[in-house]
Amino acid sequence: MPRIDDYKQALKLACEQLTDKDPELLASLSGAVIGRDKEGRKELILNALNQKVRITWPGFSFASEKVEMEIPIQQQILYLHYLFGAWSSKGAKATGEWISFQEIPDGRFYMDAFQRRAKNPMVMTFGEKPDLLLKVATELYGAAPFNQGDVSVWCGRCLLSPSR
Repeated sequence: MPRIDDYKQALKLACEQLTDKDPELLASLSGAVIGRDKEGRKELILNALNQKVRITWPGFSFASEKVEMEIPIQQQILYLHYLFGAWSSKGAKATGEWISFQEIPDGRFYMDAFQRRAKNPMVMTFGEKPDLLLKVATELYGAAPFNQGDVSVWCGRCLLSPSR
């Protein structure tokens, strides 16, 4: 199990990768929108998991449109990795073709951790109750049923499926 220090280090490294990037260009590459916070600082606004996430630039503080919700450090890292991936792709558009986790660059290296931390908990939670996935994903993330595998949902840019 990762320690909080590991997450803090990963967040620090992700911030360092993006600090010198042009936020306007990054927004256009990632599908984010540029805005300003109450203090007038630039911020990137991402649509993620059925909410708007605001990331101040270059301070990298995170806020959710759901004021009472603090964004966990794991999600902060994920958002920054998404932004860096968008920057690195230089605007390459999605092909619409589904790939497996291990086909993602470096995905094979992380496959065991992905299985333990993502796939196995989903299968344990929803494997015997697939309709619960539909209910939870619809209510929490605005997802819709999708025609992939036994049961799956479409959450805008992500696909959730507790395949066995």
